[in-house]
Amino acid sequence: MSDLATILDLQGHHDDALQLVQHAVELSRSVTHPDLQVLLGNMAGILLHTGRLEDSVRCYQEALSLALQAKDQEAVHAIQEGLKEVKKRREEVKKKKEEEEEKEEKKEED
Repeated sequence: MSDLATILDLQGHHDDALQLVQHAVELSRSVTHPDLQVLLGNMAGILLHTGRLEDSVRCYQEALSLALQAKDQEAVHAIQEGLKEVKKRREEVKKKKEEEEEKEEKKEED
């Protein structure tokens, strides 16, 4: 289910992907699945692609905690890379907002 969500995400069907991965996470939680950190990491990535940065960070943080507990170094690395991407996206959003504010200020001056 998570693999299908990843494919949908890559195809730009973010809402469908998110719905599917959320269902996978719910199922995983209900049976205490040992790879929950992977599913949460996937969900965090999809949230990132939809622009829901804060939700993405929360998922990545939970995934990181679980990955560290499970000593899943591959997941830890992937999650850390995801968090770097969130940071990069935040900086892009901040820069864009600042540029828009500057444009508005110039408009008001004219």
